[in-house]
Amino acid sequence: MGLMGALCLAGAAAADALHETRSQKIAELTADLGYGDDLKHLDAAIALLAADVAPGDPEWNPTHPRWPAVRGVIKTDLHDDADRIFGETEVAIREGALQALEVGVVGDDLDFALAFFRSGTGGHFRDLQFALTDLSIQISLERQTAASGDAVDNLDVRRRIVELWLPIVFIRSVYPPQTAERTIDTAYEQFSKLRGPQVDALAKRFADDLPQFTNFVHSASFGRIIEAEKLASQRAPAPNLTAFLTAEERRHAAAWHAAYLAP
Repeated sequence: MGLMGALCLAGAAAADALHETRSQKIAELTADLGYGDDLKHLDAAIALLAADVAPGDPEWNPTHPRWPAVRGVIKTDLHDDADRIFGETEVAIREGALQALEVGVVGDDLDFALAFFRSGTGGHFRDLQFALTDLSIQISLERQTAASGDAVDNLDVRRRIVELWLPIVFIRSVYPPQTAERTIDTAYEQFSKLRGPQVDALAKRFADDLPQFTNFVHSASFGRIIEAEKLASQRAPAPNLTAFLTAEERRHAAAWHAAYLAP
């Protein structure tokens, strides 16, 4: 092989390495943004589903001797059915996000976002996202209508926390202002009314991080990443977990009650 041939091969290898590095970064960012991870939040629904198994039993709660067994049956059913129904959807969501971000995200914005997510603050931000999504799953199944004892001095910080949830950030960025604000107001009211103390606990836990969280989601770089994400959301809509969980409760009601009655 001549010198020119060797140089061409070296150049191609370098180009492949550069592409691989970018692809790895895009994959990491896709994971940081939570694409294809909806099924990780199923466990947040188990306690509420279990509570409905024996509503007539005043002693039916997590201290009941049959609670762990019923909880285990519910968990197995949820995960088995979700994997069967949504397994391919989750893969498609990840692939759609990878393609959209690969096309739409420039290097500087990508590096900026990864630097944030790789930091301690970014890790806390991921923890906040996971916690808020768990709460949203619980809210979707909550049958209580009474307020949770809102404290007026907590309302502003509750809203600040809820507005950092990535689905809310996305809605604000891609929908007309009036539509976005109406949707955000509804979400905020549900979080505050049905899970107010939990949101307060998150605010306290991440109090030192809130300024950095806010700066990140309002940054121009992240705004451009959100723009790139629009295409991903059009390619593969996320699973409707609320409808799925409601259907699961109907589908397995008899089996779950039988697990409660078992000796």
